[in-house]
Amino acid sequence: MALVLLAGLLPSMACDTPVFRYALEKWEPESYPAFVFLEDSLTAEEAAAMAPLNQLSGNLTVERVNIAKLAAGFDAAPYEFKGLKKKYRKSKDQLNAEQKRAAAERAFRYKRSMVERFGQGKPLPYAVVCFPSEIENGLSKAGDVLWEGVPDAQVFAALAESPTRTEIANRILDGDSAVWLMLPSGEAEKDEACLARLNEMLRTAERTVELSIPGKDDTISGGVPLRLSFSTLRVDPSVPEEAFFIQTLRKLREKRGALGGKHLSCCPAPSASVSPQGCDAKFPVVIPIIGRGRAIEWVTGEQINEEYIIELCRYISGPCSCEIKNQNPGMDMLFSVDWESRFVPMMGPDEGPGELKGLGGMLKKDDDV
Repeated sequence: MALVLLAGLLPSMACDTPVFRYALEKWEPESYPAFVFLEDSLTAEEAAAMAPLNQLSGNLTVERVNIAKLAAGFDAAPYEFKGLKKKYRKSKDQLNAEQKRAAAERAFRYKRSMVERFGQGKPLPYAVVCFPSEIENGLSKAGDVLWEGVPDAQVFAALAESPTRTEIANRILDGDSAVWLMLPSGEAEKDEACLARLNEMLRTAERTVELSIPGKDDTISGGVPLRLSFSTLRVDPSVPEEAFFIQTLRKLREKRGALGGKHLSCCPAPSASVSPQGCDAKFPVVIPIIGRGRAIEWVTGEQINEEYIIELCRYISGPCSCEIKNQNPGMDMLFSVDWESRFVPMMGPDEGPGELKGLGGMLKKDDDV
């Protein structure tokens, strides 16, 4: 199976914590960056409309981009070191000042590139929400557009919130190892049969798959039960509140297809002739969600068989052989959940290489460069 091949490619690292629990404890979700392009000043009405954006939580990161300030060029004055400058053997304060200036310059260039890509010729204020960052020529850049239009706090909330996502978070924090979503094909009989078959396979997995038990050095939160427990949840595409969630779920198929099917599936890569549902149009789709909203795989058609589902369960409940999130399969979904306010992780954030950090780490929240 592709999953077994993947496991062989990952570096061997000693960690007895099961993948689903390690993901909940340590894997911070990738940011979905939102850019709000503004004039130098806002009307009182515009400011009031955007005020609720400051209250958004989860992995939607809103950055205000002041086009007038960008046009004026980078202002280095606030970052100048005021003490005695040295070329060699620099003081800690001088090094800190230089690092802050370099970070601010990177953020400035990044925002200017976002204006060039998304904000030119648009009536202001204008907003763009992107999928998580991609790597291009060794540099991080915003991914494809998820939504764009006049900034609206209600739309931003709908991007990250839906009844299905609320239920997923509640189940995971109550101790589910994974929540298995089903996107229906539209043929009721086929969908019901698939869901019944999936539930039967998962009950078999709960009886037969071995749960990796953390060793004495792997301290995990006592607030969330550690157990092998799988549940299923059907996503209704006719519910308007789920539209953005389904859109991000479908991005998983595109992302995995772009990797040539090397992760966990055998569905061909998308092409111009493939419909939005692609090769899955005639079949229900199964997607396991673990941790803080990470979708592991897009499973469809003949892949929904006991051998493959059990193999996925073994991966989810087995030891986390690779502790770096981006070397594991899957894609982070957009959730409004502040996970660490709902439980206290004991293992700390993942500090391994390969994690993509958003622009939010470069600037203060109220910075509107």
